[in-house]
Amino acid sequence: RRELTEETHLTARSLKHAMDFVPSAGFIAERGHLYFAEVDASQLPEETGVVSETEVIRPFLADPDEALAALDGGQIRNGYTAIALLWFARNRNELTGKQP
Repeated sequence: RRELTEETHLTARSLKHAMDFVPSAGFIAERGHLYFAEVDASQLPEETGVVSETEVIRPFLADPDEALAALDGGQIRNGYTAIALLWFARNRNELTGKQP
């Protein structure tokens, strides 16, 4: 929750732990932690970040189907983003309450 608020200035309506993963097994001890948060994205600012850390973040909304198509088309190359999108694709019906 804290990281979500820090990075986007939004508050989670609900938060679900999705999974933990090791992005580079055997190389570094880093662990990734993936959460799904439901938010009111109508309040998403154009730019966020922690000024004292000279951090600039430009959050944006993405249509889920377009994001998955971008992943399938090789346009998304960040491993964390790819893992998050694949997890979402597998769980989206449960998350949205829609039937497959």
